[in-house]
Amino acid sequence: MYLRERGRATGFSFMVYFCIMNGHRERIEVDMSEKRLNNTIFLMYLVTQNYCREHNISTEDFLKLDEKYAILNYVAECPDIFDSLTGSEMVREVEQYVAQP
Repeated sequence: MYLRERGRATGFSFMVYFCIMNGHRERIEVDMSEKRLNNTIFLMYLVTQNYCREHNISTEDFLKLDEKYAILNYVAECPDIFDSLTGSEMVREVEQYVAQP
């Protein structure tokens, strides 16, 4: 996982570029402490790994799903939902999110 931050020095406002394997990029603006930001990035990683393991798919296939459904954006916008979940519960949460019309 690779993280690069760029932005203005105003509080804890960051422009964050998440790259998970193979140069996948998703730009997300966040306003949070550095500790919370790091936790959110780690949750994004865990969701990716758990989903791939449970569905027996590659990271590349997960990233295709992410492009279609913005799964990692959902994790970044709602980290508190994922923070206390087990790996299987994270996968179920993502499945429910993807199933929404």
